[in-house]
Amino acid sequence: MLEAVSGLTSKVTRSALARSTGRGADVGGYVLPEMEGALKLRIFADKQQAQTLGEVYDGILSAVSTTEECALDVVDGRGVQWGSNRVLLTTEVDPPTPSPHTIGLRDITIELPLTILDGALARETTWGDPSTTQTVKVPNRGSLNTHPTIRWDGKPGRTVTLPTRQNVTLPTAPGWRHLSTDPGTGYVVTDDTGKVDVTTWAAMRGLAVPGLIRPRAATTWTLPIGVDLILTEYTTNVWR
Repeated sequence: MLEAVSGLTSKVTRSALARSTGRGADVGGYVLPEMEGALKLRIFADKQQAQTLGEVYDGILSAVSTTEECALDVVDGRGVQWGSNRVLLTTEVDPPTPSPHTIGLRDITIELPLTILDGALARETTWGDPSTTQTVKVPNRGSLNTHPTIRWDGKPGRTVTLPTRQNVTLPTAPGWRHLSTDPGTGYVVTDDTGKVDVTTWAAMRGLAVPGLIRPRAATTWTLPIGVDLILTEYTTNVWR
């Protein structure tokens, strides 16, 4: 049972750009270092799984490591699940007193110090159905800017209408491809394994395909058959 949380929120470092008017500034970018904090857990025996208190304790500690990354999933107050697969135990957990293997002991409380290397928790969703043509409204329920990835089957004639109402015909490819709409990536094209497809990327001829979705905003896309969108959202504070 989760008793308390300390930390485990993103520490956003912003850079500022002075406005040309001389009044105020705009955000030029931001950096998210690794996230640190701790979970305070109260542990009981699991009668449904016929596990003793000591066995439950051992199972929790075996799931985390100071050297091997593990996963953490959190459901926020809206019922939305966020997570990271790059979680480390910051330091080893001190042995509790009394021992969790003590006969007759009802429960123990431990604190897991954690480091989330991603700097934020995320969730990935897919929008659209490649079996049909449709218009989809894609929301960003996170707290950071995000850019969806356009995924298409590589067949000729796949034309996407961007939120800017610009029509983009995707190049023919030997299989499913992923087009980033983040200008910071140079609108790179990759295959299903994440490997850059230099040939298909070059076929875009430097065309900009911007897909920015700001926090708590949504954008509208028209997708043909054979195309859908993959969206990764990020939250800096899943506990609020």
